[in-house]
Formats: sequence, C-alpha cells, structure tokens
Amino acid sequence: MSLTDERATEPPADGRSESNDDNGSRPDDPATGDERERRLEELRAENERLREDYARGKRLQHRQTAIALLGVGLVGIAAGITFPSARTVLLALGSTGVFGSILTYFLSPDTVMPATVGRSAYDAVRETGSTIRDELGLADVAVYVPVDSVATETRAPVRLFVPQSPEYDLPSDDDLRSAFVVPEDGRRRGVAFTPTAGRMLAEFERTRSAQADLRLDTRVAQLCDALVEQFELLRAADAELDEEMQRITVGVTGVSYPNTTGFDHPVASFLGGGLACGLETPVTVEVERVDDGESDVLITCRW
Repeated sequence: MSLTDERATEPPADGRSESNDDNGSRPDDPATGDERERRLEELRAENERLREDYARGKRLQHRQTAIALLGVGLVGIAAGITFPSARTVLLALGSTGVFGSILTYFLSPDTVMPATVGRSAYDAVRETGSTIRDELGLADVAVYVPVDSVATETRAPVRLFVPQSPEYDLPSDDDLRSAFVVPEDGRRRGVAFTPTAGRMLAEFERTRSAQADLRLDTRVAQLCDALVEQFELLRAADAELDEEMQRITVGVTGVSYPNTTGFDHPVASFLGGGLACGLETPVTVEVERVDDGESDVLITCRW
C-alpha cells in the first residue's frame, strides 16, 4: 500500500510561510519518505499485534465458556445420581452440558461465513436503499455524518445521510437519528440510514492503535490496511491524500463484493464512515469504476 501526501508548494493566502516540519525538510526529501515508510511499517506491526491480542482474548473467553459448561454438566450428572426421582432430567441436562463444553472447546471461535451469504445480504441492502432513494426522488449523494448518540457496542457513531436535494444543508444530530429526516427547513430533508459498515467500524475501533487518530495519513493507512488484512474485502488499496483540498482518493482492486458503485457498498461505507469518525466531520463519498490497469474502482472522500 502506498500513501502519497500531496502538499501545495504555493504560500498561504495570508502570506505566512509554511514549514513541513521542525527541521525544515522538504516533502521530496528522501529522508522524509524513509521516515514515512518506517512509520507505516511500525503501524502495520502494531495492527498485527493488536489483532493477535484480540484473537487471544477471544480464545480465552471461548475456553472459559467451555469450562463453565463442563461445570454445569458435571453438577447435573452428580445431582442425577444423588436424586433418583429426577435422575432422567438431571442426567440429560448434565450430558448436554458436557457435550456442549467439548464442542465449545474444540471448535474454532471464529465463525466462517460463506462469501455468498454476505453478498446476498448486501444485495438486499443495496436494492432497498436504491429503491427508497429513487422512489422518494432523493439526490444521488452519500454523506457519512458522525452522530455520537447512535453509537452502541457493536455500531460506530455514524449515519449515512441521503439528502432530498443536491443543494442541501446538514440536519441536526437529533434529526439524523430518525430514518426519515423531515425538519421544517426543506434543505435539510432526506433519509438517514445505518451504514453497512457500521459494525465493521466498531470492530476496527476496538483493534486499532490508540494513537492512530494523531495523524490523518495514519488513519487512512489503517483504514485501507483493515479492508485488506482484517476484513479481507479487497486485494489491494492505494490511497492518495490531499489535505489542502480535504480529499482522499483510494484506488482498490480485487473487491470481494460486486456492484462497487451501488448504494452504500461496504468498502465505500467503511472508508467514508471511518474518516467521518476520525475527523469528526461529515464526509461525502463518490465511487467511480475505472479501467486504467492499476485500479478497478476509485473511491473519493471529501470533507
């Protein structure tokens, strides 16, 4: 994965000079590139460590559950021997507990879901969202808005807002909690959805580095890395960041789910929602299919 941080060479409008860092290194300085690569390698290593820690914790929780089931089973069997009048029920309960503990201990804690199941689920979401947008005459605009009040343990604090008009204003957080956003101001009307990547973003936030929000390029790198390594939705992602224009363009290849330009595709949803949460500002997302030999799709996020 490569990350290019394009910076303007012209001075700011107020005449102040811009320094890239404390020791005055230029963006094209090889040392700057080496430092960026070093930080990205450290970031990847930290992500891998966090994923391993998370998996280790899940395995421990799994084994504790198996031990608890075994305890219940043994108590049931012992009670069945002690109390002949209820022996049949207690022995059945005890046998079920022991059998359940064996299955829980030896089966993998990771549930493997066929790709066709996920694709089928997204197809339903895509068709439903597209139908609502078309029948209500909404704009073909996707805005991911951070809304803290909708956050849960398994859902990130972000909503997908589809405005009624291309010339829109963002509604309040309270209005965005409802599916149909109908305030008095017509420019703020539209429909708000739970993003398809809401649960993925919650999982991502639990496993990412605690220092990832210190730099925007680090946040972008982690989002792309998670799509490839953690969720395996892509084969590769190449991000181009333009902080001055407040824009990021991600070229992706090998997308697991088809219809990449469809309504709230998981990859676009994850990038848009992840940036909205990290920047704490609304992010609009545009998806374009390309045939340049390098990427299958270009996803552009603006804030």
